[in-house]
Amino acid sequence: DAGKASSSDSGSQSTGTTSGYTSPVAGGTVGTPYHQSGSMWSSGYHTGTDFVVPTGTSLKAVGAGTVVSAGWGGAYGNQVV
Repeated sequence: DAGKASSSDSGSQSTGTTSGYTSPVAGGTVGTPYHQSGSMWSSGYHTGTDFVVPTGTSLKAVGAGTVVSAGWGGAYGNQVV
């Protein structure tokens, strides 16, 4: 749930990548990947990455930054920006 965004680590480990970023959720699967093409997106492709996790799942930042909003994003669903 994006409304439960937290910068604290709940003790779960996320796998790092060669890019230096980590997964925002432990054990989550990707529902819709970044840049998947489709007519349902105004840009012609998906501009984010959707993770399939249960409501209330803790998440963490994938890199350094500041959360500016978290919650319902209309057509985007729950999101953390």
